[in-house]
Order: sequence, then C-alpha cells, then structure tokens
Amino acid sequence: TLFRSANRTLIARLCKDDLSYYSYVEIYLQCGKQPLYSIGKSVYVGSPGAELAKWMTEKGQSGSQPVTPEDTVLFAVFEASKKPVQLGSSALCMFSLSQIGR
Repeated sequence: TLFRSANRTLIARLCKDDLSYYSYVEIYLQCGKQPLYSIGKSVYVGSPGAELAKWMTEKGQSGSQPVTPEDTVLFAVFEASKKPVQLGSSALCMFSLSQIGR
C-alpha cells in the first residue's frame, strides 16, 4: 500500500450546503522530504504579513500564485513520521489556503 503508517495528517474540505457530503475531500499534509514530517502536532491560521508573504512567493510556497500579506495561511508544526530522528525534532511548514483549495 502507498501509506503504511496510520499516523498522518489530513485536512478535509466540505461545502457548507452539501447535506449529502458529495463534496467531501481529504488532502494529506506533510512537511519536508528527508526526513519526512507528516504527523501534525499543532496548527494556527493567520495572515503572513508582508515579509513572510514575499518569502513564500519567492520560494514557490503557493505554486505559481503570489501570496499577499492579507492571505490566509495555515501554520503547522509537524513531527517526523519515521524514527530514529533526533529527539525533539520538529518542523514548521506554511500552507496558503488558496493553494490548498485548488
């Protein structure tokens, strides 16, 4: 199977007026590549501000769409999904909600 670990982080989307749940979608969130951080521990939703929005745009954090200081961003702290990783090792990743919505 593609995912052997039961520990992974998902974000779900459902249209407000969808009483039959036809629009329900789950998206896997992960952070980094080596090591892979896929166990979400804490999240915060907020605006990135001017400097962080510029950095996210320059680093391609939102695909081809620029991030503005007023955009909504999901800030998430992740733990490594595979051991051994240095004790206390974690990662902070940022996801533009406009990018997640596409």
